[in-house]
Amino acid sequence: MKTWRIIVLLALCGVALSAVDPNKKLLLVPSCEEGRPHFSVGDYNLTQKILEELLRTKKEFLVAVSTSNCLTCCKYEWNLQELRAAMKSNIFLRDVPFTRLDVTQNLWFTKMVDGLERYPSIIYSYDGKMYVYRYYWETTRIIRFIEQVRSPLVEFESLEEVELFLNERKRDSYNNSINTVHVVGMFYDLEEVEEDLKQFQLAAENSRGRAEIYFGLLKNKKEIKRAQKKYGSAWFEDYSLSTIFIQRIPNRYSIVDLSKTSDIISNI
Repeated sequence: MKTWRIIVLLALCGVALSAVDPNKKLLLVPSCEEGRPHFSVGDYNLTQKILEELLRTKKEFLVAVSTSNCLTCCKYEWNLQELRAAMKSNIFLRDVPFTRLDVTQNLWFTKMVDGLERYPSIIYSYDGKMYVYRYYWETTRIIRFIEQVRSPLVEFESLEEVELFLNERKRDSYNNSINTVHVVGMFYDLEEVEEDLKQFQLAAENSRGRAEIYFGLLKNKKEIKRAQKKYGSAWFEDYSLSTIFIQRIPNRYSIVDLSKTSDIISNI
């Protein structure tokens, strides 16, 4: 690099440094907006000891992972502030610990979590297992991810509840449609389809962390008969009163062979 370029670069750095008011709290990353320091959002920072204690004593908690030398991470503090506010306003999430972790100071964490490939990242710990959020950073979508981790299978009491489930149309704060795959299982004779029901429940359990997939279950015989009468071959195969079907787009259904219930996730 030529000497004059070095002089100009040093001069520019000098201007930037001299512009910092020594009486104000310095931001860890200079590009952070004023009043929002890096790692400022959250209940407390994680250490290995604190994490082990949380896993032992808390059913669920959130970890917002960043690195102290990441400019993008710094800019996401505002997003985290919005997410935390949304959780505090949610009756089911308001008491969930919102923790922070600086990977550059805690490299051990990367060995504990599979799929941690980018920063910043959101991780939700539930029942001792950690789920990495892999989708678009937007508060409504992250909340839906958390809800899906907490309850991947919804049980219905009526046909109307199933219809509401299938017709739900969610949009994020930017009015973008949130695509969702609905998987519905209706099991009429529980003794006859006991193994299929177990496989269906296991498939729902294995979908935890897949924010786009929602499972629903109906076991009420009277309501299943109503559903069969109203929707017929769109939801049911032949004259069977037990069925599993998938809705990928509104009002389009594909029926799953009950003998292949364990393959539901791979078919989505």
